[in-house]
Amino acid sequence: QSFFYTHGAVDADGDSLVYSQAEPLGDTGLPLTFQPGFTAIEPYSSSNGHTFDPVTGNHCTTPDVLGQYVMAYKVDEYRNGLVVGSSQREVQLWVINCPVAQMDINGTVNDTNGVAVNSGEVQLFQYGLNSAGSVQVNSATLGVGGTYGFPNQPVGQYLVRCISDTANYPGTADSYHESTYYWTYADVVASQCDTTVVADIQLVTTGNLNGTGYLSGFLGDLGIVRSQIGAPWPGVGIILEGWPNGSLMAFTRTDNDGLWSMSSIPDGTYRVIVDHPGLPMLGHYVVTFGGGTTQYTDLDYTGTPEGIWPSSALVTVEDAPANSQLLVHPNPSNSGTIQLTGLPPVSMVLEFVDVNGRVVRSEQVTGPTTTLAIDGIARGMYSLRSAEWPALNARIVVR
Repeated sequence: QSFFYTHGAVDADGDSLVYSQAEPLGDTGLPLTFQPGFTAIEPYSSSNGHTFDPVTGNHCTTPDVLGQYVMAYKVDEYRNGLVVGSSQREVQLWVINCPVAQMDINGTVNDTNGVAVNSGEVQLFQYGLNSAGSVQVNSATLGVGGTYGFPNQPVGQYLVRCISDTANYPGTADSYHESTYYWTYADVVASQCDTTVVADIQLVTTGNLNGTGYLSGFLGDLGIVRSQIGAPWPGVGIILEGWPNGSLMAFTRTDNDGLWSMSSIPDGTYRVIVDHPGLPMLGHYVVTFGGGTTQYTDLDYTGTPEGIWPSSALVTVEDAPANSQLLVHPNPSNSGTIQLTGLPPVSMVLEFVDVNGRVVRSEQVTGPTTTLAIDGIARGMYSLRSAEWPALNARIVVR
């Protein structure tokens, strides 16, 4: 079955967290030796390969060989482009035979006062990474007493989200189990056997807006409002957070043309993020109101199958491309080329760095996808490095 491992780490200072797959360590503190064919990046056999997201730490696979395996993960904390701390954890995974099973998911939706919410919709999403792995599979209208239910679902991992009735419940955002407004903050509903899971939801309210600030932007395939080949993304949640404390200040949705706006924003510093379950933020805008600045327009985002990109340079773009999701295929590789998917849409120089810190090859590339030649590079493990992408942390194994 599909398996999605998530760490759920947070940083109290609002620093940027970047995840990577690491080498498990033995009693002496030295890296353990993998069996032939396995690496830190591919620690066990999978029918569809390993998808790993440096932004959230999600590791998504479908194991296909019974056994016991060990994985290791590292999270680096970045502040102003510099690493200020790191932590590593090791996880043991047992792949076993399981009978076919089903799970019932139900719960109650309440407002902030604990009163049942009687109007609105609850959506059920498969939990996964990117547009292929996290899709809506069901929906239910709230019943009397704020109840909902999804019976007889295949065992797995899910997200549940309430789309609030803003006419009856103004000042509320789309809310997840248990009580959050953004999909990566939400609790994952999961089971591997027949069971009933209770997933209650409490509506999340926005802040008290009493200022003069104004924001507007667009969300679409290319982040270009009038693109002839792109398409707008309507009905997607746009979130305004206080920064770096992460408090919810405002919530809206894109209209049929992919446009959104917010007004009456007080002076302060904020970030703008997009709530599309399964698609991580590969960067975000940070804006500051005050000192004569009262509006920001054209805060456009590009939606891709890998995640959400800022597509305007009018304001500070934090974590972009530092926290981008980069997919390397094939890896390990014994062919003459590798393909990189998830590069930021800018020109950059990528460097292959060996274990001794020597640059063995450099290439000028432009994302989001490119093919690199690795012929002539000796067997071994290499890191990818780029001055334009300070937090890039990818390992490539050449056989």
